[in-house]
Amino acid sequence: MIRLLAAAFFVIAVNGADCHVLSQRPEPNPFDKLKIGVLRASGAIVPFAEYYRHQWWNPWPEKSSEFDEDQAKIKSLGNHAEPWFLGCDANKAPWYSSTAEGRGLVLAPIGLTELNNHGGDNWAILTNMPNRTKFDPDVNHDDIGFALSGNIPIEQMIEVKTDSNEAVWFLQKITPVFANVETDEINQRAAEKGTRVTSPYEIPFSAEERALTKIKITDLLRSGSSINGRDLYFVSMQKEYGKSPDSGEFACGGEVYFLYAWVFKNNNGDLVTYDVNSGITDCDGKVNPSPVMRFASFRLGDRTFIATIEHGYEDEEYVIYEVVGDQLLKALETFGGGL
Repeated sequence: MIRLLAAAFFVIAVNGADCHVLSQRPEPNPFDKLKIGVLRASGAIVPFAEYYRHQWWNPWPEKSSEFDEDQAKIKSLGNHAEPWFLGCDANKAPWYSSTAEGRGLVLAPIGLTELNNHGGDNWAILTNMPNRTKFDPDVNHDDIGFALSGNIPIEQMIEVKTDSNEAVWFLQKITPVFANVETDEINQRAAEKGTRVTSPYEIPFSAEERALTKIKITDLLRSGSSINGRDLYFVSMQKEYGKSPDSGEFACGGEVYFLYAWVFKNNNGDLVTYDVNSGITDCDGKVNPSPVMRFASFRLGDRTFIATIEHGYEDEEYVIYEVVGDQLLKALETFGGGL
Protein backbone atom coordinates (compact mmCIF):
# COMPACT_ATOMS: atom_id res chain seq x y z
CA MET A 1 0.00 0.00 0.00
CA ILE A 2 1.32 3.41 -0.96
CA ARG A 3 1.50 5.90 1.89
CA LEU A 4 1.90 9.65 1.79
CA LEU A 5 3.64 10.94 4.91
CA ALA A 6 2.78 14.58 4.31
CA ALA A 7 1.98 17.33 6.78
CA ALA A 8 -1.60 16.83 7.92
CA PHE A 9 -4.27 19.49 7.82
CA PHE A 10 -7.15 19.47 10.25
CA VAL A 11 -10.43 21.06 9.27
CA ILE A 12 -13.16 22.80 11.22
CA ALA A 13 -16.60 23.86 9.98
CA VAL A 14 -19.64 25.65 11.35
CA ASN A 15 -22.55 23.22 11.53
CA GLY A 16 -26.14 24.11 10.84
CA ALA A 17 -29.43 22.34 10.27
CA ASP A 18 -30.68 19.31 12.17
CA CYS A 19 -30.26 16.57 9.56
CA HIS A 20 -31.27 13.40 11.38
CA VAL A 21 -33.98 12.31 13.76
CA LEU A 22 -32.31 9.83 16.09
CA SER A 23 -34.49 8.08 18.66
CA GLN A 24 -33.82 6.44 22.02
CA ARG A 25 -30.73 8.48 22.86
CA PRO A 26 -29.56 10.24 26.04
CA GLU A 27 -30.08 13.91 26.83
CA PRO A 28 -28.68 16.50 24.35
CA ASN A 29 -25.55 18.59 24.92
CA PRO A 30 -23.86 21.61 23.26
CA PHE A 31 -21.87 19.41 20.87
CA ASP A 32 -24.92 17.81 19.23
CA LYS A 33 -24.56 17.30 15.47
CA LEU A 34 -20.77 17.60 15.49
CA LYS A 35 -19.46 15.61 12.55
CA ILE A 36 -16.02 14.23 11.86
CA GLY A 37 -14.49 13.28 8.53
CA VAL A 38 -11.23 12.42 6.82
CA LEU A 39 -9.45 15.09 4.78
CA ARG A 40 -7.69 13.82 1.68
CA ALA A 41 -4.78 15.46 -0.10
CA SER A 42 -7.13 16.16 -3.02
CA GLY A 43 -9.03 18.61 -0.78
CA ALA A 44 -12.07 16.35 -0.37
CA ILE A 45 -13.60 15.60 3.05
CA VAL A 46 -15.20 12.19 3.74
CA PRO A 47 -17.57 12.48 6.77
CA PHE A 48 -17.77 9.21 8.71
CA ALA A 49 -19.47 9.84 12.09
CA GLU A 50 -21.63 12.20 14.11
CA TYR A 51 -21.56 13.13 17.80
CA TYR A 52 -25.07 13.28 19.21
CA ARG A 53 -26.20 13.38 22.85
CA HIS A 54 -22.91 12.32 24.42
CA GLN A 55 -22.10 9.51 21.95
CA TRP A 56 -20.56 8.92 18.53
CA TRP A 57 -22.83 7.36 15.90
CA ASN A 58 -22.98 6.17 12.31
CA PRO A 59 -26.27 7.98 11.55
CA TRP A 60 -27.14 6.17 8.34
CA PRO A 61 -29.75 3.38 8.62
CA GLU A 62 -29.00 -0.30 8.16
CA LYS A 63 -29.14 -0.83 4.43
CA SER A 64 -31.00 -4.16 4.27
CA SER A 65 -31.61 -7.33 6.24
CA GLU A 66 -28.93 -9.20 4.30
CA PHE A 67 -26.28 -7.23 6.22
CA ASP A 68 -27.71 -7.90 9.68
CA GLU A 69 -25.12 -10.57 10.46
CA ASP A 70 -22.22 -8.51 9.17
CA GLN A 71 -21.71 -5.50 11.43
CA ALA A 72 -18.69 -4.39 9.41
CA LYS A 73 -20.86 -3.77 6.36
CA ILE A 74 -23.55 -2.03 8.41
CA LYS A 75 -20.87 0.38 9.64
CA SER A 76 -19.25 0.79 6.22
CA LEU A 77 -19.13 4.01 4.20
CA GLY A 78 -19.00 2.03 0.97
CA ASN A 79 -21.52 2.24 -1.85
CA HIS A 80 -24.37 4.20 -0.25
CA ALA A 81 -27.05 5.40 -2.68
CA GLU A 82 -26.79 8.98 -1.40
CA PRO A 83 -24.68 10.90 1.13
CA TRP A 84 -25.75 10.23 4.72
CA PHE A 85 -25.06 13.93 5.42
CA LEU A 86 -27.20 15.14 2.48
CA GLY A 87 -29.09 18.32 3.36
CA CYS A 88 -26.74 19.33 6.18
CA ASP A 89 -25.06 22.71 6.16
CA ALA A 90 -21.77 20.79 6.26
CA ASN A 91 -21.81 20.73 2.46
CA LYS A 92 -22.66 24.46 2.21
CA ALA A 93 -20.80 26.34 4.96
CA PRO A 94 -17.10 27.27 4.69
CA TRP A 95 -14.59 24.96 6.31
CA TYR A 96 -11.63 26.17 8.34
CA SER A 97 -8.23 24.51 8.49
CA SER A 98 -4.85 25.08 10.07
CA THR A 99 -1.44 23.77 9.13
CA ALA A 100 1.11 22.19 11.46
CA GLU A 101 2.58 25.67 11.90
CA GLY A 102 -0.81 27.08 12.94
CA ARG A 103 -1.53 28.96 9.71
CA GLY A 104 -5.26 29.24 9.15
CA LEU A 105 -6.99 28.15 5.93
CA VAL A 106 -10.57 28.70 4.81
CA LEU A 107 -11.91 25.91 2.60
CA ALA A 108 -15.06 26.58 0.62
CA PRO A 109 -17.23 23.59 -0.36
CA ILE A 110 -17.71 23.43 -4.12
CA GLY A 111 -19.83 20.30 -4.46
CA LEU A 112 -20.24 16.60 -3.71
CA THR A 113 -18.50 13.64 -5.29
CA GLU A 114 -17.88 9.92 -4.88
CA LEU A 115 -14.31 8.77 -4.22
CA ASN A 116 -12.71 5.35 -4.45
CA ASN A 117 -11.83 3.58 -1.22
CA HIS A 118 -10.28 0.12 -1.67
CA GLY A 119 -12.81 -0.89 -4.30
CA GLY A 120 -15.81 0.83 -2.71
CA ASP A 121 -17.16 4.35 -3.22
CA ASN A 122 -17.42 7.02 -0.50
CA TRP A 123 -19.44 10.22 -0.67
CA ALA A 124 -17.30 13.29 -0.05
CA ILE A 125 -17.47 17.09 0.11
CA LEU A 126 -15.22 18.78 -2.43
CA THR A 127 -13.47 21.96 -1.25
CA ASN A 128 -11.31 24.61 -2.88
CA MET A 129 -8.15 23.33 -1.18
CA PRO A 130 -5.46 22.85 -3.87
CA ASN A 131 -5.03 19.23 -4.91
CA ARG A 132 -1.83 17.92 -3.29
CA THR A 133 -2.18 14.24 -4.15
CA LYS A 134 0.51 12.53 -6.21
CA PHE A 135 -1.56 9.48 -7.14
CA ASP A 136 -4.42 8.53 -9.42
CA PRO A 137 -7.51 8.93 -7.18
CA ASP A 138 -9.16 5.95 -8.89
CA VAL A 139 -6.29 3.71 -7.75
CA ASN A 140 -4.87 5.22 -4.54
CA HIS A 141 -5.74 8.00 -2.14
CA ASP A 142 -3.95 10.06 0.47
CA ASP A 143 -5.58 10.55 3.87
CA ILE A 144 -3.81 13.52 5.43
CA GLY A 145 -6.02 14.61 8.33
CA PHE A 146 -9.46 14.95 9.88
CA ALA A 147 -12.42 17.31 9.68
CA LEU A 148 -14.72 18.55 12.46
CA SER A 149 -17.98 20.40 11.90
CA GLY A 150 -17.59 22.70 14.89
CA ASN A 151 -15.20 25.45 15.93
CA ILE A 152 -13.26 23.15 18.26
CA PRO A 153 -9.44 23.03 18.43
CA ILE A 154 -8.02 19.81 17.01
CA GLU A 155 -4.34 18.99 17.11
CA GLN A 156 -2.44 16.88 14.65
CA MET A 157 0.08 14.23 15.52
CA ILE A 158 3.80 14.64 14.92
CA GLU A 159 5.73 12.04 12.96
CA VAL A 160 8.97 11.41 14.87
CA LYS A 161 11.90 10.49 12.63
CA THR A 162 13.10 7.00 13.49
CA ASP A 163 16.77 8.11 13.53
CA SER A 164 16.16 11.11 15.83
CA ASN A 165 17.41 11.43 19.41
CA GLU A 166 13.82 11.15 20.60
CA ALA A 167 13.36 7.83 18.79
CA VAL A 168 16.67 6.49 20.15
CA TRP A 169 15.59 7.41 23.70
CA PHE A 170 12.16 5.88 23.14
CA LEU A 171 13.65 2.62 21.82
CA GLN A 172 15.85 2.27 24.91
CA LYS A 173 12.83 2.73 27.19
CA ILE A 174 10.47 0.42 25.27
CA THR A 175 12.92 -2.43 24.49
CA PRO A 176 12.15 -4.40 27.71
CA VAL A 177 8.45 -4.42 26.80
CA PHE A 178 9.22 -5.76 23.32
CA ALA A 179 11.61 -8.41 24.70
CA ASN A 180 9.14 -9.66 27.32
CA VAL A 181 6.21 -9.89 24.91
CA GLU A 182 8.33 -11.63 22.27
CA THR A 183 9.70 -14.12 24.82
CA ASP A 184 6.22 -15.05 26.03
CA GLU A 185 4.99 -15.64 22.49
CA ILE A 186 8.06 -17.60 21.38
CA ASN A 187 7.86 -19.80 24.49
CA GLN A 188 4.26 -20.59 23.64
CA ARG A 189 5.25 -21.36 20.06
CA ALA A 190 8.05 -23.65 21.25
CA ALA A 191 5.65 -25.54 23.50
CA GLU A 192 3.29 -26.10 20.59
CA LYS A 193 5.94 -26.92 17.98
CA GLY A 194 8.71 -28.59 19.97
CA THR A 195 12.30 -27.47 20.36
CA ARG A 196 13.37 -27.98 16.75
CA VAL A 197 13.56 -24.99 14.40
CA THR A 198 12.90 -26.38 10.92
CA SER A 199 14.17 -23.44 8.87
CA PRO A 200 17.18 -21.08 9.22
CA TYR A 201 14.74 -18.22 8.56
CA GLU A 202 12.48 -19.03 11.52
CA ILE A 203 12.63 -17.06 14.77
CA PRO A 204 15.04 -18.89 17.11
CA PHE A 205 13.68 -20.17 20.42
CA SER A 206 16.85 -19.16 22.28
CA ALA A 207 16.66 -15.71 23.92
CA GLU A 208 20.43 -15.34 23.46
CA GLU A 209 20.11 -15.91 19.72
CA ARG A 210 17.16 -13.55 19.42
CA ALA A 211 19.11 -10.82 21.23
CA LEU A 212 21.56 -10.76 18.29
CA THR A 213 18.81 -9.37 16.03
CA LYS A 214 18.21 -5.66 16.55
CA ILE A 215 14.81 -4.14 17.22
CA LYS A 216 13.82 -1.50 14.68
CA ILE A 217 11.20 1.23 15.10
CA THR A 218 9.26 1.44 11.84
CA ASP A 219 6.80 4.18 12.88
CA LEU A 220 6.72 6.57 15.83
CA LEU A 221 3.86 9.05 16.07
CA ARG A 222 3.41 11.54 18.94
CA SER A 223 0.63 13.89 19.97
CA GLY A 224 1.27 17.51 19.06
CA SER A 225 1.16 18.47 22.74
CA SER A 226 0.32 16.78 26.02
CA ILE A 227 -3.04 15.04 26.39
CA ASN A 228 -4.39 15.29 29.93
CA GLY A 229 -0.87 16.22 31.04
CA ARG A 230 1.03 13.46 29.20
CA ASP A 231 2.46 12.84 25.74
CA LEU A 232 0.78 10.09 23.74
CA TYR A 233 2.71 7.93 21.27
CA PHE A 234 1.81 5.25 18.79
CA VAL A 235 4.80 2.99 18.10
CA SER A 236 5.38 0.17 15.65
CA MET A 237 8.49 -2.01 16.06
CA GLN A 238 9.83 -5.19 14.53
CA LYS A 239 12.69 -7.65 14.21
CA GLU A 240 13.48 -9.19 10.83
CA TYR A 241 14.89 -12.71 11.17
CA GLY A 242 16.75 -14.45 8.36
CA LYS A 243 16.60 -11.64 5.82
CA SER A 244 18.73 -12.67 2.88
CA PRO A 245 21.33 -10.17 1.53
CA ASP A 246 19.78 -10.10 -1.95
CA SER A 247 16.23 -9.53 -0.74
CA GLY A 248 14.38 -6.80 -2.56
CA GLU A 249 11.98 -4.29 -1.06
CA PHE A 250 9.14 -6.81 -0.85
CA ALA A 251 11.15 -10.00 -0.21
CA CYS A 252 12.64 -10.65 3.21
CA GLY A 253 13.04 -14.42 3.03
CA GLY A 254 12.35 -14.89 6.74
CA GLU A 255 9.96 -14.23 9.58
CA VAL A 256 9.18 -10.87 11.13
CA TYR A 257 8.19 -10.40 14.75
CA PHE A 258 6.23 -7.16 15.15
CA LEU A 259 4.72 -5.20 18.01
CA TYR A 260 2.63 -2.04 18.06
CA ALA A 261 1.09 -0.19 20.97
CA TRP A 262 -0.20 3.08 22.36
CA VAL A 263 2.17 4.53 24.93
CA PHE A 264 1.74 7.37 27.44
CA LYS A 265 4.85 9.20 28.64
CA ASN A 266 4.52 10.50 32.20
CA ASN A 267 6.18 13.70 33.41
CA ASN A 268 9.02 11.69 34.98
CA GLY A 269 9.79 10.00 31.65
CA ASP A 270 8.25 6.62 32.51
CA LEU A 271 6.30 4.91 29.73
CA VAL A 272 2.90 3.30 30.25
CA THR A 273 1.83 0.96 27.42
CA TYR A 274 -1.77 0.29 26.43
CA ASP A 275 -3.31 -2.07 23.88
CA VAL A 276 -0.11 -3.94 23.02
CA ASN A 277 -0.48 -6.08 19.89
CA SER A 278 2.16 -8.43 18.54
CA GLY A 279 2.60 -11.33 16.19
CA ILE A 280 4.68 -13.18 13.62
CA THR A 281 4.36 -12.52 9.91
CA ASP A 282 6.46 -12.46 6.78
CA CYS A 283 7.18 -9.67 4.36
CA ASP A 284 4.00 -9.95 2.28
CA GLY A 285 2.37 -7.38 4.56
CA LYS A 286 -0.93 -9.23 4.92
CA VAL A 287 -0.62 -8.85 8.67
CA ASN A 288 -0.11 -5.11 8.98
CA PRO A 289 2.55 -4.40 11.63
CA SER A 290 1.69 -0.68 11.70
CA PRO A 291 -2.06 -0.10 11.30
CA VAL A 292 -2.31 3.47 12.63
CA MET A 293 -1.35 5.89 9.88
CA ARG A 294 -2.58 9.15 11.40
CA PHE A 295 -4.22 10.40 14.57
CA ALA A 296 -5.44 13.65 16.06
CA SER A 297 -6.74 14.73 19.46
CA PHE A 298 -9.53 17.09 20.51
CA ARG A 299 -11.70 17.84 23.54
CA LEU A 300 -15.46 18.07 23.88
CA GLY A 301 -16.07 19.68 27.25
CA ASP A 302 -14.20 17.58 29.82
CA ARG A 303 -13.85 14.58 27.48
CA THR A 304 -10.76 13.92 25.33
CA PHE A 305 -10.98 11.98 22.07
CA ILE A 306 -8.45 10.50 19.66
CA ALA A 307 -9.38 9.96 16.01
CA THR A 308 -7.29 7.52 13.96
CA ILE A 309 -6.93 6.28 10.41
CA GLU A 310 -6.05 2.58 10.54
CA HIS A 311 -5.09 0.59 7.46
CA GLY A 312 -5.64 -3.10 6.87
CA TYR A 313 -4.57 -5.22 3.92
CA GLU A 314 -7.75 -4.70 1.86
CA ASP A 315 -9.59 -1.90 3.67
CA GLU A 316 -9.12 0.98 6.05
CA GLU A 317 -11.11 2.06 9.06
CA TYR A 318 -11.64 5.24 11.04
CA VAL A 319 -11.70 4.82 14.80
CA ILE A 320 -12.60 7.24 17.59
CA TYR A 321 -11.22 6.56 21.07
CA GLU A 322 -11.94 8.31 24.34
CA VAL A 323 -8.96 8.84 26.64
CA VAL A 324 -9.82 7.58 30.13
CA GLY A 325 -6.85 7.40 32.51
CA ASP A 326 -4.22 5.11 30.96
CA GLN A 327 -6.71 3.66 28.50
CA LEU A 328 -8.04 4.46 25.04
CA LEU A 329 -11.62 3.20 25.00
CA LYS A 330 -13.05 2.61 21.54
CA ALA A 331 -16.12 4.82 21.02
CA LEU A 332 -16.83 4.07 17.34
CA GLU A 333 -15.33 2.16 14.44
CA THR A 334 -16.27 2.88 10.82
CA PHE A 335 -15.07 0.92 7.80
CA GLY A 336 -14.03 2.72 4.65
CA GLY A 337 -15.86 0.48 2.23
CA GLY A 338 -13.37 -2.00 0.82
CA LEU A 339 -15.13 -5.10 2.15
